[in-house]
Amino acid sequence: MRKVSPSLFVLFLGVLIFAVPAAGSSISGSWDSTVTFAPQTDPIDAFSSTLTVDYTSGDITYSSVSDFSLTGFSDQEFTLDFSLGNLDVVSKVNFDPPNKNLDYWLTTSTLSIPDNIGLTHKFLLQKSTDNGFGSGMELGITGDTPGGLSLSLTSLFGMEEDDDMDSGYSLVTSHGDTEDVYGLSSLQYVSTTIGLTGMELGCVGFDGEAFFSEAEGFEYLDFDFTISNEPWPLEFSSTVKFSPRTKSVTLDPSLTLDFACFTVYNELTGTVSSGTSTSALTGLEVQGFSITGVELGHVEFSSYTALGDNVLADLNGVFDYEDDYDEVLSITKSGDLSLTLDAYFDMTESEELFDFGLLDGSAAYDLSDQFSVGAGAEIGPSSGLEEFALSFDYTF
Repeated sequence: MRKVSPSLFVLFLGVLIFAVPAAGSSISGSWDSTVTFAPQTDPIDAFSSTLTVDYTSGDITYSSVSDFSLTGFSDQEFTLDFSLGNLDVVSKVNFDPPNKNLDYWLTTSTLSIPDNIGLTHKFLLQKSTDNGFGSGMELGITGDTPGGLSLSLTSLFGMEEDDDMDSGYSLVTSHGDTEDVYGLSSLQYVSTTIGLTGMELGCVGFDGEAFFSEAEGFEYLDFDFTISNEPWPLEFSSTVKFSPRTKSVTLDPSLTLDFACFTVYNELTGTVSSGTSTSALTGLEVQGFSITGVELGHVEFSSYTALGDNVLADLNGVFDYEDDYDEVLSITKSGDLSLTLDAYFDMTESEELFDFGLLDGSAAYDLSDQFSVGAGAEIGPSSGLEEFALSFDYTF
């Protein structure tokens, strides 16, 4: 297939925009840029800049998102979003500027009809790993029953869901054998997913999902249960999964311990599942605690502490820092001048009273309703200034 030139698409989009009458139209967007310096290694460690432009006229919206990095123009995406009666269409085109190629083109059409029934059609044109282009399609139907249940049926042709791809899908050309090999645009049947949500039996709510594929036939039937009782902080989530070869039952209990600004992070330890000899709860592990939202004058103070072998990232994903710190003291301020100052500590088997690990601070000042500037720095106890960043954000 002939490669699509980004410049031709830009010209095409420009013709569409300026062909639309100006009455009732508007342009908005933003340009956010950040440059990071690493004094101890490279003068400029990282650079990111994103230009977003939205043009709206009536029920039609044209969007452009351009990304820039140290290597130059890194990504370009155009989106056309419009409604025509009960029909909603979102068409997204993504380009790979460094290689001057179309990455993918995904168009989603949704038709809403009476009685809460929705029909969805997706068509994908995407670059394959062998530098060719292929296509895939998704057909779906959703609906609500009088009893409040929601039903869905989704079938995929020529593609499968893939979170590692920018489009969310990858093309399917075979099933791992030499007998079933398809062309990049054969649109062969791949799989069907049937879902049922919103079922309730007393204090138990559950959802069901069945999955079929062309390669394996029936693959699994999955039931997810949630058991809760409002006066009590204990909740159970259970999954029962049936497949042609196995059956599994798992139980995930959780205990919510919140007291005003004080939160205890915990985990009920042990294995609770079928088919094992250790199906038992062995204890309650307190992973850590936090004190949040404490007003100190014009600033707000918070503290997060991880206990035992846990680190801050284990506290329900509150912090996801790359180093294994177990204590952070945080001060924040909002307003025209916003400020965040985080002091990290690593107190595991430390011989010091307070083992300081990192000081991470950032500030931003709104010069106007449209323009703000910011700065950030990371300072280590022995290495000194590790990173320094400047940001410039403009909204129009």
